[in-house]
Amino acid sequence: MFEYTKDNHLKLETVNGVFGVTIGSCNRTPHSFKEECILAAKEIASKTDRTIYVNYSDLSSQVICHAFAEAGVKFTGVNYVMGRYNQYQRANAKSFFESMGMRYITLPIDMREYFGAFHQTTKLPHNKLNLQAFVQSKLDGVFISTQHMFCLNRKQQMDTEFQQLGKNKFYDMVGYDPCSLEIADDNLFNYYTSNNIECVPEFFFYTPELLYSLLSNKPVQDYIDATDYISTDKYDIIFKDLILPMFYKQHWANLVPMKAYEGIEMIDEISSYDKLATHFEQYVDNKRPNTVTIPHTDLLTNMRIMFNSKQWKSEDSRDYFMKFLKNH
Repeated sequence: MFEYTKDNHLKLETVNGVFGVTIGSCNRTPHSFKEECILAAKEIASKTDRTIYVNYSDLSSQVICHAFAEAGVKFTGVNYVMGRYNQYQRANAKSFFESMGMRYITLPIDMREYFGAFHQTTKLPHNKLNLQAFVQSKLDGVFISTQHMFCLNRKQQMDTEFQQLGKNKFYDMVGYDPCSLEIADDNLFNYYTSNNIECVPEFFFYTPELLYSLLSNKPVQDYIDATDYISTDKYDIIFKDLILPMFYKQHWANLVPMKAYEGIEMIDEISSYDKLATHFEQYVDNKRPNTVTIPHTDLLTNMRIMFNSKQWKSEDSRDYFMKFLKNH
C-alpha cells in the first residue's frame, strides 16, 4: 500500500467540522538533516516500482534531487514551460540538472486547460502550489514535491481574528506569540490523499526523524530565539529566503541560489486570462480554511517521545485565542 508519509504518520482529517493534524514521533534518534533526507529517499523508493518524478521549483527542490541522487535512486526531474512567463525558472532548472548530470523533462503547460477543466474538476484555487497538482496529473508515476507546510510562522491568523473583532489594540501583542507551525485544511496533501493519488506532497514530512532534524537545527532554533525582534509580516519571508537557504547549504554546498519564481505569479497580470480566472472561481469554495497552529516547542517535545503521536485540533487554536482575549 502506498504511503504518503512513512507509516502514514502524518494525518489530516476533519471530524464534525473540527480539523485535526496528527504527527508521529521519532522511532529512533534522528541523524543529520542530510542523512535523514537520503534515508527518506530510499524509503520512498522501496515502496514503489513506478517512475519517481521530482518537481523542480526552488532551492528545496534541489535538496530533494540531491537526496535521491545520493541515495542511488533513479528519478526524473520535472520542469515546465509556460510560454515566456517562467524563463527564469526554466534557465535555472536546465543549469542545475545538466551541471549535476541528472535526468529531467520539460512539460508544456496549456494555461487554458489549467484555468479551465482542471480547476472545475479539482475545485482547487489557482496558485503556484496547485500548479504542482496540474503537473502531477500529466505524469504516470510518483510525484515528489514540497508545499512548505513546515514553514514557521507567528500565528498570523490570530492577527486577523483580532482585527475582525475590533481588538486592534492587541495587534502588536499577538505578534509576539510563540513561533508555530501552521497547517490549513485546504492544502494539496488533503487533495492527493482524498483522491488516492500516489504522490509525496511534502517530502520534509515523510519521516518524523526528517522533520525533527529540520525543525531542531541550529539556524532555525536561532531564528526562533529572535522571534521578538522580527515583525510578523516579514517572519515567513525571512525564514524561506534566508534561514532555509543558509541551512541547506550547510549540507549541500553546491546548491544553485534561486528564488521560488515559477511564472504563475504573473498570471493575475495577464489580461488574456482574466476571463478564465473569473470563470472558474465560481467552482472554488472560498470559505476560510480551518487552521491548526502547533507551537514549535510543543511539537519538538512530543516528537522526542518515542513511538508516540499527538493530534492537534483547530478548536485548540480557537480555545487558545479565546483565553488570550479573555485575559486581556
